Amino acid sequence: MARILSNEDFVVVSVGRDVVIYHFGLEHIVHIKLKSENVQIDNNARNNENKNKKNDSITNKSTTESSKITSMACSHSKKYLSVSDDGKNLYVYDASNNWKLVNHRSIPKRCTSMKFTRDDKNILIADKSGDVLKFDVLGVEGLTSLESKDGKGVGGLVISGPKNAVSGSNDTDDNRDDDDSFVVAGHVSMLLDIELCDADRYLVSCDRDEKIRISNYPNCYNVHQFCLAHTDFVSKVLYIEECDLLLSGSGDGRIILWDYKSGRLLDSVNTFEYLGHDQSAICPSSFPNQSEEENVCRGVDVRNICYHKLTKFVFVIFERRRVVLTLKLCFPSIANENPTKSKMLQFVSVTNVNNNIQDISLLDEQLILLLAQESVAEGQICLSTFKIFEYALQLNELEPVYVDCLNKELQHMHVSSCQSSSDNSSGSGSCNRFECNLHKMRIDNISEYVERKNKRLMKRQDESGRKTKMMIMENEDEHR
Repeated sequence: MARILSNEDFVVVSVGRDVVIYHFGLEHIVHIKLKSENVQIDNNARNNENKNKKNDSITNKSTTESSKITSMACSHSKKYLSVSDDGKNLYVYDASNNWKLVNHRSIPKRCTSMKFTRDDKNILIADKSGDVLKFDVLGVEGLTSLESKDGKGVGGLVISGPKNAVSGSNDTDDNRDDDDSFVVAGHVSMLLDIELCDADRYLVSCDRDEKIRISNYPNCYNVHQFCLAHTDFVSKVLYIEECDLLLSGSGDGRIILWDYKSGRLLDSVNTFEYLGHDQSAICPSSFPNQSEEENVCRGVDVRNICYHKLTKFVFVIFERRRVVLTLKLCFPSIANENPTKSKMLQFVSVTNVNNNIQDISLLDEQLILLLAQESVAEGQICLSTFKIFEYALQLNELEPVYVDCLNKELQHMHVSSCQSSSDNSSGSGSCNRFECNLHKMRIDNISEYVERKNKRLMKRQDESGRKTKMMIMENEDEHR
């Protein structure tokens, strides 16, 4: 799955292990290729032969060229860009220093979402095991670790892996001092997204078990509230700072607006009512074993949500749907009504797109960016821009300069780095979180029992009916 980030300083597109950046100030393309050979392992982890075997197996797995980028995040100051791959690696680049690699480390589990704290000192990483870990942006040793003893750089590389992440064993005292990882929260289910709210006072985390947890940050063992209304995995949470509210999207196809501090549901939209059974808007299924009916019903899995401050529009994209759903957020102050009675999420439009939508972003408060998979066979990735009008989206006939530059660079990428999800849905190196089918399998272990029971009851009724009939016939014979 390809991803995109954008702000007024730069646009970042990731495909496979490639990161392509267009910097508006420099007006040129920066192409970063995540190099697996740059990963270095601490020699202290090789003191024991048994440790060596375990260490080598994990290293080979984490540094494979087939690993793909799973998550990206930009700091609030727009100085740092963090990238993680499914090889359990974390990369941090300094945008103010010609995109220099300032931190590269291993992480215990595959990252599903990451966020920078407001002071840009820490990164919060949510992983598939359900933990939220906190890391220093520059590592424990900071910028001084970027130079070796002879004064020469080490390729912009900092290695300060978390406990047991690489060696798979207990750390020595020296290693423990170099570890800056800290578990701040944990779920018993796979985490899918995290968000920091209200000036980093609250950590919002959502998981595969339909739960949204509001924790007091940094003491996340103090749970402030739960937001419970979804009936399937919660794939996306989005904090709206201007009204201090929370939006969530789920595999049940609902978009819910929350007063997260009280856990109160303010409004809900069932997207299936607007998307319906339109077969033309459904992408080829990533799960060929599913029937067409299952693909239609499960074609409302929310992939990403974006909020446009100027128009108060909420843009939603879905898994396996070639559409962009536009909603409008009406605040209580604007509607001048009781928020519990007014409709705060109002339907605006559904925009059909010819390509499979990979990700979405906003730029300059005017344009919406769509990262689309142009051809399933060729794995071609491209960008398209839309103008945001009052009631609809309109495709730009003339693309901006940065879009043309990025599209030219994306054309030169290796086809294998942007394979479609349908090509590698069974591979362990896939980066699309939906490929593992987050929907829980509903096992019907009662219908067969009920069927046997009904047959048994019917058989008893038939036998009792025959006995009753025979008794009646015998009584009639006696009277005769």
